[in-house]
Amino acid sequence: MKKLVSIIENTRPAYTAEPVTNAKGVIVEILLESIVAWRVSYDESDDSDSSFAEPITIQCGLPSEYAIYYSDSERWSIPGITSDKGLDKLLIYFSQNAKKKM
Repeated sequence: MKKLVSIIENTRPAYTAEPVTNAKGVIVEILLESIVAWRVSYDESDDSDSSFAEPITIQCGLPSEYAIYYSDSERWSIPGITSDKGLDKLLIYFSQNAKKKM
């Protein structure tokens, strides 16, 4: 199967949301970076819905941990893991997840 990639302009107010830690390693805020486009990867002859969309921002690369946040609906998601509504809940999620890693 041939792998294909398309770049699609972002048309919604979407952001990558990255946890920001203080000097003690405690998550204190969320940094939002505008998504300008999506890099969609898929197989040419695959009839299933196995495409994957990766956000593209003006920064080089993506953070190791991030969520996709839509400011028009206040919804966020971490693809394949979880989703919810509100930056306050996202901050709680990142904080709880960081504690599990310790």
